[in-house]
Amino acid sequence: MNYEFSTQQRRVLDRYSRWLYTLVPIYNSTSLIFDARGQMGHRRAELSWDTRLNRVGFYEQYLQGHWARVEQIRELVNRHVNELEIFGRESLEITQRTSRSEPVNKIDVRSYRLYHSMNWGPFPPTSARSLVHELGNRFWSLNGVITSLGGIIDTLGEASFGLNAAFIKIMGWQSCACHTQPTVAQELFRKTITVPIWDLAYSSSDPSIRVKEYQADIAKLFTDFVLLNTQMGVFVREISLRISTLNTDLTQTANMATMGMLNFKIESAQADAKQLLQMLNHFEAWLRK
Repeated sequence: MNYEFSTQQRRVLDRYSRWLYTLVPIYNSTSLIFDARGQMGHRRAELSWDTRLNRVGFYEQYLQGHWARVEQIRELVNRHVNELEIFGRESLEITQRTSRSEPVNKIDVRSYRLYHSMNWGPFPPTSARSLVHELGNRFWSLNGVITSLGGIIDTLGEASFGLNAAFIKIMGWQSCACHTQPTVAQELFRKTITVPIWDLAYSSSDPSIRVKEYQADIAKLFTDFVLLNTQMGVFVREISLRISTLNTDLTQTANMATMGMLNFKIESAQADAKQLLQMLNHFEAWLRK
């Protein structure tokens, strides 16, 4: 499983976002093309608005908002990892004063900072087990923001196919109602005013060559984005799974009878939590570029 995101993939994300920005202007340029062909004596073509373009601006915002959403998740995870580390240090200090075989139920829960970190209401915890359980619940509380991010990624993936189809339809539309050629794509590159804004180093100034290279580049971009978006979706699901595992491991405290067992559980959770945080740090740094 690949949890690393590359510089090249970041370029795919940026270019796809810019492509989304160009979709509506490209559609708007078709009117100029139809008018020009009409002035040349051809029957004017018509291309109705494609409703798949209605939310293109929102999709662009979704992509650009990935970083803020991942930053929020990373900050929450970091906070809970710090709480786990503090709890672990305090448990080791208690063990040093007592022993590894000291029964957990004999430990004064007020020795832990976590006990004083919240209002427990009329039923405060009476055992360190309850505190460990609370640490697990704090990781579980992250599921809402994780699910939201995963849903947005899935939405972008599903929408990309419709947007690509709409783009292909526009580019392949006939530029007049009396001839199948030239297409809108071919006419777009004949005048500077209608050439799509794009970061491609064309091999020629010939419009017929440029349009082929442009369409081939967009086709590859679409394929690359689908693969990248799928990887991001798998990544987020793995994050969710690791959070659920932390919750399960920390809330199952029935066999945590001694301080030695408590320390073992906390140490194992700390290792898993640090790996989770490393994944999120990498993802956020990649999105921040």
